[in-house]
Amino acid sequence: MDTADLRDFVEFDEGGALAREVFRSDRLAARVISVDVNGAYGPAGDPQADAVVVILAGEAVFQVGRSRKRMQQWGSALVQAGQEVVATNASGDPLVLLLVTAPPNGASTAS
Repeated sequence: MDTADLRDFVEFDEGGALAREVFRSDRLAARVISVDVNGAYGPAGDPQADAVVVILAGEAVFQVGRSRKRMQQWGSALVQAGQEVVATNASGDPLVLLLVTAPPNGASTAS
């Protein structure tokens, strides 16, 4: 069994969001994304992969397609294949996200 402490993957970069891969298999990939104050992640998406984005710490405004919603810690959003997501830090604290994609083929890389 592979295990990980997600706190070990939290790392901030003043240049924007920093994504660190936690797990990858043939069917799934998981990344921790750290977003500093006034930062954002995305737009990101994959035409062939679904994704779930979960707020582990902080507060964010998610925009998926034309829908937009502000959420706090433990909030989550489904990003279906072909959609793009933008997660903007919505507080004065750092934002930490968990991004899980399936299948993992280059899925949900920020552009």
